[in-house]
Amino acid sequence: MNKINNTLILGEFSWCTSSREIHRIDEKPSDNDKTILTPKQYLLLECLYQAYPHPIDKEQIIAHVWGTQHISNESLPQLIIRTRKTLEDKEKSIIVNMPGKGYLLSFKQSEAPAPVIENINKPKAYSLAQKITVLGLALLTGINAMWCIKAKNEKDQFHQVMFSTPYPYIKPVGNGELIIQVGQQECHFDSEHSALECK
Repeated sequence: MNKINNTLILGEFSWCTSSREIHRIDEKPSDNDKTILTPKQYLLLECLYQAYPHPIDKEQIIAHVWGTQHISNESLPQLIIRTRKTLEDKEKSIIVNMPGKGYLLSFKQSEAPAPVIENINKPKAYSLAQKITVLGLALLTGINAMWCIKAKNEKDQFHQVMFSTPYPYIKPVGNGELIIQVGQQECHFDSEHSALECK
């Protein structure tokens, strides 16, 4: 039996084995006919279904539902009671206790095809307009990054010029003239004519 995404009849309810939802059979489909199993109820039904047609003992159920977590002796019986109540299994004919062997799930295979459960991990398809928008935003981001790098470089150059150590061999004479010592030579700079004369 293929045990992936099957629909089972559990008393008055149908259950798609890949979902935590159970639906009452005798009502028209609506949100009101849907009941959500708790995670532990789902794990209980899942391990009973996977063991079918054989019963499964308490230790295997506990390992499947709780893993290595320490639980009290009453945890499994209480979970079975709550799950039977959810399934309206008053006669204990759905989750069947088999003394000395464990528990067995009693169900009928539904004739209806299992509902298609949408794969939430399926990648989303994007329209051409969305792709163009993303591409345009990526291009603008790249251009802005280049301008930011250029602006930072220019700022660094400006700081180097503004805060550099001045040339120590310059003396102002007056009237816009400067005397500049270049090696052993003394040069006169005339700012009016932008001329440098060395002797």
